[in-house]
Order: sequence, then structure tokens, then C-alpha cells
Amino acid sequence: MKKKLLSFALSVCMLLGMSACLPENVFTDSTSINADAFNLTCSLKGHDWDYDHPVDWIQYGNCTKDTILKFKCKRCGTKENVVVLKAEKNHDWGKWYYDEEPTCEILGKMKRECKNCDCFELDLVDPKGHSYTHGPSKIVDPTCTARGYREFTCDNCGKVKVDYFGEPAGHKWSDWKVANPATCTSDGVETQTCSECKAVERRTVKATGHSLTEWKTTRGASCKEDGERERHCQNANCTYCEKEITGQNGERSKKRAARRWADRNAPALAAAKRKLRI
Repeated sequence: MKKKLLSFALSVCMLLGMSACLPENVFTDSTSINADAFNLTCSLKGHDWDYDHPVDWIQYGNCTKDTILKFKCKRCGTKENVVVLKAEKNHDWGKWYYDEEPTCEILGKMKRECKNCDCFELDLVDPKGHSYTHGPSKIVDPTCTARGYREFTCDNCGKVKVDYFGEPAGHKWSDWKVANPATCTSDGVETQTCSECKAVERRTVKATGHSLTEWKTTRGASCKEDGERERHCQNANCTYCEKEITGQNGERSKKRAARRWADRNAPALAAAKRKLRI
């Protein structure tokens, strides 16, 4: 019943154009704000936008774009996008300037800004490329093992360019010379030196081995003891020596002594042989 009476009162106010008769807050016993009543008021009087507290930025404006904000109605809560600043002209561009200057190898950036807003434009600039207007800063002739080259320095960035020329000339070796002579038991070393670059090459010379003399008797053999002989290495600075015991003369003396004993004891030996045959 109360809801019907309230709706009737609102209709009367609408017909009489007495919007002031609408209460600020309409309550019932069982509900809070009567949304229908506020919607009707906004439809009669228009929305009461809360311009002091925008809900959201929809579009940031500039010379060519409207500034659009979203606002909320204080009465009914409706949200709507509102143009608060309308674009009225084109950009008024300033002069181009270098934001990042190009280098010999890296792109640069040109920039210009609008005088009336925060808009700007960028444009890429090609690398300048290296500039070698001066002669070579360094020249190295070919060597025995490497090509020659010239160095050029860039006028802008200081980068060095290398230009190769010529071919390696190869070594000019001297004759082989003994650095460490080989001995009877140790390898030696020979070297040769390049007359151009002073490079040194080495090779191994095998040990020579001993060069022995003929055997020489140092003590003759007798009936009581053997003899002795020796031989030496003939190579310089070698003290190698071989010694050997000889028994040839001693053996002959022993055989002669054995024959003499046999002659003296011949009768006894013959008797012993006869007994063995029996």
C-alpha cells in the first residue's frame, strides 16, 4: 500500500512540475533506497554528475583527440563517458632535433614535439658509416710466416680497419750447427737460424755409440791364474772401458800338467783298467 501511495505522489509531482516535492531519501519499512524513484527523478531533471570525482580516464586528450572521462551520477549511480575537453585544432609541430645521434654503425633518432600538447613524433636516421679519409696509421710488411697489413682509423669513431697485402716470404735458413754435440750414450742437438726473422729450428742427433779399440793384454795368463785384457772407447771425452778375463794360457798349462801326471802314473792306470774289464 505504501509503495502504491509513493508512486502516486511521484506521478502527481511530475504532472505539476513540482520536483521539489520529491524527498531526498525515500525509505520503506522493508527496503533501502528506492532506485525507481531516483531513476524517475534523473529522467525528469537530468543526471547530477559528480564532476569533482571522475571514475576513470577513458582517453587522454591532445590537439587532435578529445579528453574523455567517466563520471558517476550522484543520485542513481549511472556511469557515462563525458567529453570534458574537445579537440579543436591540429598539432603545431616544432623543429626536428636529434634525440639520439647516429653513429657509424647504429641508427639515430630524430624527434619533434607539439607546442600545444605532449605529443611527439620520432623518425629513424641511417648510420653515418665509417670515414677513412686519412692515410694508413700503421704499415707492417710481410714476414716469413705472415702477410703484411695496413691499419686505417675511422675519423668519427676511431675504429681500426685492417687491409692485408702480400704473402709470407718463408724462412731463409742457415746451415745446421751443433748446439749440443751427441755423445756415445746421449743424443745431441743441432740448430739452424733464419737470417730474416731470427727464428730457430732444432733437430735431434742420435747418440754415436762407443768406438772401441782392439783388445790389449794387460796381464798374461800363467799356470796359476788367468790373464786379463781390456779395450777403450776412442771417442773424445769418453772414458768407457771394457775388461775381460782370459784363461787360454792357463788352460794349456793345466793340460800339460795333466799329461805329465798321466805319464808318471801309466802303470797304475793300466792295472785299474784291467780290473774294470774283469
